[in-house]
Amino acid sequence: MLLAMLRCYSPNWNPDDFIQQMGFETDAVWHKGEIRRGKPLDNSGFSLAITDAPSLKELEDDIRTFVQEYADDLTKLSSAGVTLDLDIGVTVGDSEQFTVSIYISPDDMALFSKVGVGVTFSAYPTSDEANEDETDNV
Repeated sequence: MLLAMLRCYSPNWNPDDFIQQMGFETDAVWHKGEIRRGKPLDNSGFSLAITDAPSLKELEDDIRTFVQEYADDLTKLSSAGVTLDLDIGVTVGDSEQFTVSIYISPDDMALFSKVGVGVTFSAYPTSDEANEDETDNV
């Protein structure tokens, strides 16, 4: 798995208008005060998948293209106090992808900083056995 998600959230923001204006297909939307896991949420926001790429190069290219394409909108959000969190998620631990190294160039870091995007890396453990169990159930 080579997945990039964008999460945008703030305690004083209603994401619905932005989502409608941009025409984004979101994976999740939440609103301040909604009860999740037994507690009220302290912010509102949304998450959307940028890419589920077949290779590291395509992951990097897809992220860069998305941020460049939506740079003005992302800048407006971050300037309004909305947190923009680019979460790069990978699976590690099987024979196909035991470890992963993701290179973020200085140009990409400058682009992310310019538009107000922070970066999170999430690694999800897997194994050949786990992957075999998944394909056996399909």
